[in-house]
Amino acid sequence: PCWGMLIRDDIILTTSQCSQITLFFDFPDEKVGSIEANPLILEEHELEKMDPRLGFLKANKAPDHHYFVEESTKRTRMFLSLISNPVNGNGNEDDDHNNGGGADVLMTCDDRNRPTAHNFPVDNTNGTTEAVPLSHLAHVVPHDILWKERDMATAPVLVDDHGHRSWTKAVSLDAELKKFSKLMDEYQGPPGSVSIPDAHNDNKQVSKTGALCEAVDPRGHRRQDCFKNYFFRWRHATPFGGMHFFDWLDFGEGRDLMETNDTETMIFHKHSDLKCFRESFDRKKVHYFDDEEREKHEVVLKPSEDGRELVARYKRSDEPVPENYEDDAHLYVWDLENKLYVVDHNWDSVKYGKIKHTAVLAGRPALSAGEVYFGKGGRLTGINWSSGHYRPGITAVSTLYQWMKNEGFNATSLNWMGRSSWNTVKCLKNDWDNVKLPGYNSTSLLRSCLEVTSGPMWFRKEEEDDR
Repeated sequence: PCWGMLIRDDIILTTSQCSQITLFFDFPDEKVGSIEANPLILEEHELEKMDPRLGFLKANKAPDHHYFVEESTKRTRMFLSLISNPVNGNGNEDDDHNNGGGADVLMTCDDRNRPTAHNFPVDNTNGTTEAVPLSHLAHVVPHDILWKERDMATAPVLVDDHGHRSWTKAVSLDAELKKFSKLMDEYQGPPGSVSIPDAHNDNKQVSKTGALCEAVDPRGHRRQDCFKNYFFRWRHATPFGGMHFFDWLDFGEGRDLMETNDTETMIFHKHSDLKCFRESFDRKKVHYFDDEEREKHEVVLKPSEDGRELVARYKRSDEPVPENYEDDAHLYVWDLENKLYVVDHNWDSVKYGKIKHTAVLAGRPALSAGEVYFGKGGRLTGINWSSGHYRPGITAVSTLYQWMKNEGFNATSLNWMGRSSWNTVKCLKNDWDNVKLPGYNSTSLLRSCLEVTSGPMWFRKEEEDDR
């Protein structure tokens, strides 16, 4: 029979003989069930450093563990040791290799029940069993594998919803903040675009980071309100816990805070503290489109046969966008590549609830977002900038109007419905020189802004940022 050690979710340490065949094993997470494991082929230089009696299997379809929605890893399930003969199950921390002085053991657990593997048993041809030290694997296994002598004192423990434990290398606060800073630049977009971090800067960096957390949340883009509080706590914890933010939030100390909801340490939105209980927080998520869903909603604008109006048709199906009414607007998002997407906000509402603007571009920056109105046959009748997630300004109005003119469209054929404070004076005060969008310049954008806000198709009304 074959057996092995699951040292990482996708790596099984086993004998050389067993590493040559395909096996199935029960994964620790009951939701995953049985997983197929295939031979893991090592590089020649790795084989030279490895005991020929040992080998690895690679677990196919082992679940990813995400630090952010687009940054994943595999969870580490145990520590490996450089000491094969620990004394009383503890080992001599001053020794680098096999001189602990005790009997050969396979595994030990410390007083916190952290498992450490020291040796692996292999059967000899004479019928005896020998313990092969694992210290030589330090030059073979991936760098994120944990070693008792190096990592045990600092490695945080992660506990999932079923009580299963895993460990990870400790991180520094400085390194994590640099990651968030890099993500912030990525999700803000160029000056002149609209983004969810820029739309939520009322409490300076904390609110912007809370909005960013919704976009990069690996557990399904939970609503941003609570992230501000928890990010603040994680950021200012003394001492810093050494965990990635989302690990801390869902598998560490932050998880307990979400259960107790200590209002005394809530920094923002105290009126909505109850929404931050785990049961509510984990349930209220924003569905983000995948590539397939997004492509289905891309729209192409073309002049009508007489050239007087604009007609919108879905690019993939060539079907006209359905007619809608003032109290049942479609939402739209216009991306940085000048692609227009139109979605009925009740699309698949049974499964996802009302679709939000951030869903369409998966939280990425855009040129504009709001609501759009169509008559029969996909005839475009009106557009506004009502988006609570993106909160476009008058720059978005001018950019969209300028684009339509550049395309040769009759931009006056539809109603442009701006906010009550948007007018020609607002156009003159806007900092057009700070707009850095390819294909647009400050002079033409100012001209377009003045043209659209003084034209007969311009309507001003108060809008609620509720989408």
